[in-house]
Amino acid sequence: WLAALGGKANVRALECVAQTRLRVQLEDVRRLSETALKALGCQGISPLEDGVWHVLVGDRAQAISNAMGR
Repeated sequence: WLAALGGKANVRALECVAQTRLRVQLEDVRRLSETALKALGCQGISPLEDGVWHVLVGDRAQAISNAMGR
């Protein structure tokens, strides 16, 4: 997951929200790989503002957040 988000250094903040998605703030959004995220099972990606994205992952959101140490 971290590689698909552009690497650990690219992730400024990450949290599980609404039990089905991750809210991710990225340093450089150009490093985000939508293709890699979808290959991991991501169901959708939505840009918000200021480098913040919602990554829809279903009921695995908390487990993914925990695995990334967030």
